Amino acid sequence: MIQPRFVERVHCRMPLVQLLLAFVVFQIGIRVWLRLSPQPIPFGWTWLLENPWRRSYRDPERTAVQCQIRPTDTVLEVGCGSGLFTRSLATRCVRLIAQDLEPRYLAQTRAKTQDLPHVEFLEEMCVDSGWRASRT
Repeated sequence: MIQPRFVERVHCRMPLVQLLLAFVVFQIGIRVWLRLSPQPIPFGWTWLLENPWRRSYRDPERTAVQCQIRPTDTVLEVGCGSGLFTRSLATRCVRLIAQDLEPRYLAQTRAKTQDLPHVEFLEEMCVDSGWRASRT
């Protein structure tokens, strides 16, 4: 009778290393692609904009403070998306214009800021609006 042989399993970390390497290469590829041909984020990807992880490294309140907005400023938020930063910016200025190409994103942002009467919405490309940057 043949005795079964028990082989001790050795935990191999190679698949984990390969997975991490593939992830890094994928991230680099995505970033290069986005730089070469920038595209607006599709409406179905709202979960990506509202992701709690994104808030942890790009906190809306902290970002608004870093913008150094004065109470007398008019702010143009280009590509407001789902309105993640809009409320934080709007509470610091006299007028905020939220601009986006996607009407469904503007509807989301409008719903989040309906209690702020000084927020306006534009559904057009930024280059078509005729706005210019100034800090006086």
